[in-house]
Amino acid sequence: MNEQTIKLCEGCYLVKTEIGGVLFGAPPEVVKKILQTPDSPRVRIVVAPSVPYVGGNSQFSFEFILYYHLFNSGGFSRGEKLIIVGTKKQCQQIETILRITLLGPTDEEMKRWGTSKGVAEMLRREMDHFALKRDGKILQIRDLVDFHYFNELGEVVIQEGARGVKIAKLDKNIFLVNDLDVINLNFEGEQIPPFPLPVFYKAVEPSSLGLEVLSASNGFDPENACSGLIAGARGLFYLIDSMPYVAEVVERMGLSLLQIEAVCPTHVHDDHWAASSIHRKDKKLKVITTPEIFGSLCLKISAIWDIDENEVRGYFDFVLLTPTKPVKIPGGCITAHYNAHSIPTIGFTFSIVDSNGEKKSLLIGGDNLSWTGIEELHQKGVISDNRRDRLLEILNATKREDIVMAVYDAGGAPLHGKPVDFASYIESNPEVREKIFLTHSNSSKLPPEIKNHLLRPTQHFNLVPGNSDLFDVISIQDALNQLGVDRSWLSAFLQSGTIQNKPTGTVVIEEGSKADNVYVVLSGIFEVLVGSNSSQKKIALLQAGDIFGEMAFVQRKPRNATVRAVSPVKIFSIPGEIFTEFISHNPETISALQTMWKTRDFLRRVKIFAEVSAQLLAKISSFAEKMVFPEGMIIINEGTTSKDCYVIFEGEVSVEKGGEQIAVLGPRDIVGEIVALELQKERTATIKAISRVTVYKINATQFNQLYLTVPSVRRHLRFILTQRGYSPEA
Repeated sequence: MNEQTIKLCEGCYLVKTEIGGVLFGAPPEVVKKILQTPDSPRVRIVVAPSVPYVGGNSQFSFEFILYYHLFNSGGFSRGEKLIIVGTKKQCQQIETILRITLLGPTDEEMKRWGTSKGVAEMLRREMDHFALKRDGKILQIRDLVDFHYFNELGEVVIQEGARGVKIAKLDKNIFLVNDLDVINLNFEGEQIPPFPLPVFYKAVEPSSLGLEVLSASNGFDPENACSGLIAGARGLFYLIDSMPYVAEVVERMGLSLLQIEAVCPTHVHDDHWAASSIHRKDKKLKVITTPEIFGSLCLKISAIWDIDENEVRGYFDFVLLTPTKPVKIPGGCITAHYNAHSIPTIGFTFSIVDSNGEKKSLLIGGDNLSWTGIEELHQKGVISDNRRDRLLEILNATKREDIVMAVYDAGGAPLHGKPVDFASYIESNPEVREKIFLTHSNSSKLPPEIKNHLLRPTQHFNLVPGNSDLFDVISIQDALNQLGVDRSWLSAFLQSGTIQNKPTGTVVIEEGSKADNVYVVLSGIFEVLVGSNSSQKKIALLQAGDIFGEMAFVQRKPRNATVRAVSPVKIFSIPGEIFTEFISHNPETISALQTMWKTRDFLRRVKIFAEVSAQLLAKISSFAEKMVFPEGMIIINEGTTSKDCYVIFEGEVSVEKGGEQIAVLGPRDIVGEIVALELQKERTATIKAISRVTVYKINATQFNQLYLTVPSVRRHLRFILTQRGYSPEA
């Protein structure tokens, strides 16, 4: 690699050429890496990676690269298009992503998704107003971007007069620049965020009504994460949007993604919906939003994942929001309002009734204009009198008695609230000063008198306190149910155990040490490590609801792994003597645990189960039946209607069709899935043991349930099915 090549991060390089910078790869927040890199060449060309989605992160994050080219680099004022290079199909996918995020959905799409005619007309007027124009004409994506396709030789030549650059695609994610510099976008491990992750000092506590601040900045602040909030209502957590690297930040605060009750998207700009690892859940993710925002979200993800839009919908449990009409949630409700923005955008109000019978509400404004921006829209005839009044009601909502906190967008004109407007409003209405907080900005952009209103990462607002002791008891009971603990033993554990808070980095169990306690994770994240300090290997993550430390008591051996907190944690510690007494009275628990451990350790290495939680893995282990087939025995017979599915543990099998071998499969491969998923009625091939083969059998009903309800399993299985020539229905 020559001195003209800059590695921005894993999976992304910037190459200086005679016609400008060529960016290879488009991972999340890459613009921040460019802003952090002194003397980086101006990006003229972006080469699409071969793999659009890696490790939970989109590698097709082109939106802010285009903004950077148009506005930060002056491309729009010069009339200079951004050049994007890829296959024809990739360019079509990227154009869809850019179109839905810059211009918003079409009228036909909104109609298909169920947006009412009146709302669609309102949104259309506002989207057209904010759209980029030249000579009064709305610019489409191809007015801003030149797409260049690789030819049949895998090459593209871009010429500007006597200057030019040649880009060749050598292999998957491997490119050659001007026949000199090889760029390899493949990488192992994780992409590291370009900003320091916030440091949380205490495990998150549930509230009856509260707010957790992940970050409060924007896509062009090189030092901080984009805005991210979590609303708390009746002990449940609601993620507002899915910012880039949201999983990493949420885990840093000690909150498992499995603890997220729902995500509430305000809109689909990349700094708010990055199609990130929030989708790696054990169950369908509940999405609470309006039809056109959910439709836009699914369309964007379908372009990144390269699957049908309707298939994407199968990954989510969609809860329809109609603005001004409350949607019930456990113990409260959510009400939405439409904002004035460049694409369909909403905000949320979370409301509960407290112990005194009084309504208490948290308003999260979302990306929106402030007072002067709204008046300008009204004066230009873009919005009606009624629409203006509704928008102003949201900005003036802090005068309502039920509103205990309101968060507003102060990102600045032309698309966001003006900081000076908020300074003026707070000065004129000092009685609401304590209720107003700002986001989507940084302190350098705000007038001095309102800097302290800007939210800060790691802030926790316990607006209506909840009973954390009750939440803990429920969590302990749910976890111990995994061990078959009855009410009597639950009482014994609760009376003898203790709840402890530990900071990030705490080693609760050390490999080789003597067992003392068994632990239940109440909140926070642990990593499980094996090996010496110099060569430790992470083999698992533990999160809320997981139990650890029990193995040493069952096996009567020293600890076989180190367990270390990677966030602030809260644990319930059960004395070893009590746990030993429990297993001595329940020998069936020992047998069940030993079987589960062996199965779990193997299934963890099977790709379709690699992303599921320890809890779900334990559940799968409980119904996966171990079977042994001698050499030459037929496991599945072509043309039969048996439906079970098998995961190969040891040995190899021959896949035969019409008596001819077409493949050989081995450990961690899966067979029988096509009939199990009812894609065919009869077995399409014979599976025969080449040697002694050990498998884990999963019956069709359970396998289907995993496919339909566990997004990570669904995604990996879908890839396998596509490789084998089948397209599963949505």
